[in-house]
Amino acid sequence: MVEVRVERVWKRFGSVEALRGVSLTVREGELFTLLGPSGCGKTTLLRIVAGLLEPDQGRIFFDGDDVTGVPPHKRNVGMVFQDLALFPHMTVYDNVAYGLRVRRVPEDEVRRRVREILELVRLDPGEFASRRPGQLSGGQQQRVALARALVIEPRVLLLDEPFSHLDYKIRQELMAEFKKLQKRLGITTIYVTHDQTEAMLLSDRIAVMNAGRVEQVGRPDEVYEKPRTLFVASFFGDANILPARLDGRATPLLEGGEGDGYIVVRYEKLAIDPEEPLDYVFEGVVEDVAFMGPVVRIEVRVGGVLLRSIQPRTDGMRLSRGSKVRVGWRSKDMWVLGR
Repeated sequence: MVEVRVERVWKRFGSVEALRGVSLTVREGELFTLLGPSGCGKTTLLRIVAGLLEPDQGRIFFDGDDVTGVPPHKRNVGMVFQDLALFPHMTVYDNVAYGLRVRRVPEDEVRRRVREILELVRLDPGEFASRRPGQLSGGQQQRVALARALVIEPRVLLLDEPFSHLDYKIRQELMAEFKKLQKRLGITTIYVTHDQTEAMLLSDRIAVMNAGRVEQVGRPDEVYEKPRTLFVASFFGDANILPARLDGRATPLLEGGEGDGYIVVRYEKLAIDPEEPLDYVFEGVVEDVAFMGPVVRIEVRVGGVLLRSIQPRTDGMRLSRGSKVRVGWRSKDMWVLGR
């Protein structure tokens, strides 16, 4: 298991600053996710860790050893790309064996390791080894790409949105399998995604990135429950973000105005017609009710602000467009961010 340390890394492409002084540490054996919107710099950072790009400034360390400038094959990293990059003219066996043969591993050792890794990713060698990628489903191709990355026994595993092209159910199944496999192997893993659900399901810790910077690092529950910036609050999870006057009590400005800060309330913390006393309660009108399986999303207009709430679906819920309701939340269920 390897600790990866990124130290004050900058990267520019022409006039665009893709990374702006990024520093972070990935602990030994953890599954660490780089989460952010397209163009935030997460894939650029992953490629710099892999050695596929050189930083303009800054250093990359593996277990305290400076690997900046060391070529990818000498860093011994395994990488799974978004497009998988399988060789279409090669069999599954040859695709997986490729990295071992480049490293001049004896052929009998190649056979043993390829068979073991295919079994590990749940591809029967007898059934799949002779097939070509075009003869496989999307999920099977994903397993081959993962096997190819793992068979070289990398020090660090790097994945760039590897499940994004798969159907929802297959993606959920593969993510669950991958998480168990990563823990079983104990390999230090850096995972790139723009999907917050993936990040929450998979990660030991998450770095939320925006415009080339890391805005917050923490466990999924920490980042969700205690976002440190307005961007993190809005990007990671669904939240009502209200301009507020920070006058000691934090007063939401429901009729407009900028204020000097914000109140943030997650959808599930916003109560509809509360039975218990709350710290903040307002009257509003329902604008929309959307049924989402076991839960219902309710939109309520309060003054000039549209508030959203997610409530468990119950037989007694009879809200409809135009219904007058009370909405509110407890002080402990919100957090306040300064402008």
